[in-house]
Amino acid sequence: MNFAAVVSTNSPITEGMEGTLPSANCSVLNPDNGITFAKSAPGGFGTSSNSAKMDCYNYAATGENDYLVIPPVDFSVATNPQINFNVAYAPYDATYFEKLDVEISTDCGTTWTNVYSKSGATLGTAPAITTAFAPTASQWRSESISLTSYIGQPNVMTHFKCTNGFGNNLYIDNINITAATGIASINSPGGFSIYPNPATSSFTIEGASKSEKVHYSVYNMVGAEIKSGEINVTGNSFQGKVQATNMSSGVYFLRVNDDNYSWVQKVTIK
Repeated sequence: MNFAAVVSTNSPITEGMEGTLPSANCSVLNPDNGITFAKSAPGGFGTSSNSAKMDCYNYAATGENDYLVIPPVDFSVATNPQINFNVAYAPYDATYFEKLDVEISTDCGTTWTNVYSKSGATLGTAPAITTAFAPTASQWRSESISLTSYIGQPNVMTHFKCTNGFGNNLYIDNINITAATGIASINSPGGFSIYPNPATSSFTIEGASKSEKVHYSVYNMVGAEIKSGEINVTGNSFQGKVQATNMSSGVYFLRVNDDNYSWVQKVTIK
């Protein structure tokens, strides 16, 4: 894969392993052309059909590395970039087990920095088992890795590296890489109120500003903007209603900014 030819994006990367693998958001690197990551049931926490399975139970080539490679993301203006994913794994025993590393590159894959490393029982989401591991819905774990040290980098690549120990099966699902999750809140003399919160069909944004207009954006939990607009300021105050009838139940981030400040609060839709 020619990493230099891949254009970075500031949109969230979301890979649920339900389509083809490799996909536009996740490629597979298989240096020895042996067993490698492949789409397989079950999905993370039993909520989907498939995940990326590494069949280490039948992979006798100990020490071999196989990779899930995520295209680059632009963190030039990111505020709280993160990697989130689901994992399920059980070692064979204390001798035969796997290692999972998550590594980052900012030079098109020339060098890599480790940001996550777990192996054996520490990686495990279930006890050791000497038959082929297939996780139940409760045998998954969610992992979250902060990438704040890469803020300002325009070309941040990620790969998931499995080191085979001829142990047992490893499953990865629901990879999300976001550049805007947890959008930074800037303290200021002003601010804004949201009511009602939780909301159902709509909510009101109200506050103070010395600008002519304020802009608002609503982001979901993976950092994707789903709604935006402007509110006129009258007499140093603003008030605007946001329709929420087309928003699914859950928690969102609401960012409001004027010419000088930006504020963020959470809003819950019932």
